[in-house]
Amino acid sequence: MTIWDFLSNKKNQQTLRWIGGAITATAASGWMLWQHLNAPSPTPVAKPEKILLPAVVASAPPASAKPPQTSEATPPPDVQEATAGDGGIAVNASGKAHVDINQHNKK
Repeated sequence: MTIWDFLSNKKNQQTLRWIGGAITATAASGWMLWQHLNAPSPTPVAKPEKILLPAVVASAPPASAKPPQTSEATPPPDVQEATAGDGGIAVNASGKAHVDINQHNKK
């Protein structure tokens, strides 16, 4: 009996598949167990040092100091228009808006 006769038998092929699957499963399980048991230990993280800074006391402003000037913002117009260029996006952040979308087909 030659090796080809042995391998061409369906029953022998099924037996060899079963043996090969068992060997593969055993090898994969063994490798995972080896990696789990021999994993490197995590390095401890050093705690940062606490540095105490000197207290800083701010002096009060002099009595002659003027408060900061505030300016009144002009209210937005009732209707705002937003336009965009070719393929652009028009964005209006606040208020009412009127947006015209004109598409031009370029050939």
